[in-house]
Amino acid sequence: LESVEVHLSHIKEHKADSENPDGPGSYISVFEKELVIDGPLDEQQRARLFEIAARCPVHRTLEGEVEIRSELRNGQMSKKANGQIVLTHLCSEKL
Repeated sequence: LESVEVHLSHIKEHKADSENPDGPGSYISVFEKELVIDGPLDEQQRARLFEIAARCPVHRTLEGEVEIRSELRNGQMSKKANGQIVLTHLCSEKL
């Protein structure tokens, strides 16, 4: 395995069973995840990495009920941010 990239996007979609298509609760958040795996891996190894990614704590959190607690701190943004949101999370598991 040489590298792994995870690309996430977020969209809002109408619920298929929504009684009021424009009312509160008529939309759901959909996260689309793309894994880019680089390296000389066979299909079984690639499938295993895909399974592991689905058990990552961030993935599990997004599948469950979520409550967001925010706080404001003084400080400087990371130079890596370049105006983008930076989500930092470590997720590791042995293959």
